[in-house]
Amino acid sequence: MFISFGKMLGKGKLRLGVGFKITKSNVLWMGFIALLYYCFMMAFWLFYVMCYFMLWPFKLLFRKRKKNTKNNKVKAESKNVDLLHTENIETNANVIDEKTAQSDYTKAVFLWGNKTSTPIKKRNEYPAYLFYECSIQDAAKYHEKMITEGYLVASSPKEKILGLKVDELKDILASQGLKVSGKKSELIERISNNVSNDILSEYVKEETYSLSDLGKKFLEDNNDYVLLHTHKNWGIDWKEYDLNKKQGTVRNFYDICWGIFNKRILEDKEHLGRNEYLNMHELLMEEKKYKLALEKLLQVFFLDICGYSSNSLMGLNQGFYDKKELKVNFSRYIFFAPGIVKGIGDLYEYYESDMARRVADWKLPFSACSADLFVEIVESIIHGSFNEESAMKKLKIGYENAIDKL
Repeated sequence: MFISFGKMLGKGKLRLGVGFKITKSNVLWMGFIALLYYCFMMAFWLFYVMCYFMLWPFKLLFRKRKKNTKNNKVKAESKNVDLLHTENIETNANVIDEKTAQSDYTKAVFLWGNKTSTPIKKRNEYPAYLFYECSIQDAAKYHEKMITEGYLVASSPKEKILGLKVDELKDILASQGLKVSGKKSELIERISNNVSNDILSEYVKEETYSLSDLGKKFLEDNNDYVLLHTHKNWGIDWKEYDLNKKQGTVRNFYDICWGIFNKRILEDKEHLGRNEYLNMHELLMEEKKYKLALEKLLQVFFLDICGYSSNSLMGLNQGFYDKKELKVNFSRYIFFAPGIVKGIGDLYEYYESDMARRVADWKLPFSACSADLFVEIVESIIHGSFNEESAMKKLKIGYENAIDKL
């Protein structure tokens, strides 16, 4: 391609043109120039390919080094985590609560977890809660201690079959020509009634231990500790439980826990006892007092949608927040917990017409939910017509109006 000045055909003006015209006089030059062009392009691409293949091994080596560096970093971090975990275990072991380890609470929890045909296992095979909750540093040694003290004794062959799997139970029945169908409890009963201890000994040779009469009596007398362990979500420490148990005349597990919840409600200035009311609901459900359980759940629900927050109100009074900021953070202070909404709906048959209004008459330092609105929302849940989006819009209006009045 050439740039040239030339005369326009038929005109006497100069022009800047782009192009060329092959004639007899320049055909050789044009061919030579085209050959040079294509040779140059071929040489360029050949050089590019050669350079690429020369650099390719270095590129692979770089990638491999980068990957190794990353893996080493991950390994180092994992090692640090393991070291930290080990240090935490050692620290926990150093500050282990000996009073807890030697308590009747720990003994009851351990015996409850190992009451039927359990072998002495390796230390790391026992549940972690025995260390963190019961302060047992070596569960295998503690197991041996319970045997030595007579709370556990060697299991009989018929006690050992309680720990067998269904397939193992069926093998025993099949070997004796007995029926192999049915639930596990039926299989165990069939073996107990029809298979002798001598035959069972051939199938269950591992040494295991079960509760002795002494152990059964201890668990019976301290069953409230087992209940306390199985209700860890209530957040009651055994020492707090014991203190309240000794202070009062009531010895019933649920009554003692109820007293603890009441004390916490009086002390909870930030959330007004929201979680304790929820615990009370669960307690009443276990006692099958469903009407009272629904009332407690409505109290939890009211606290969830009233918008009260002692921290936000204090911040407003002290100038850390302004009213606009509180309005923007509306969703932080008012929410519908799906589990609470479902729980109210599930107890619809125990709802009474004045129940929601009694809860809404609760005098709180701040509330975005009027009594009428609360009754409307609750009854929509009871009747299965609850609309969360519509209810939230009404609560937002109430919340902003309540903020403006502060």
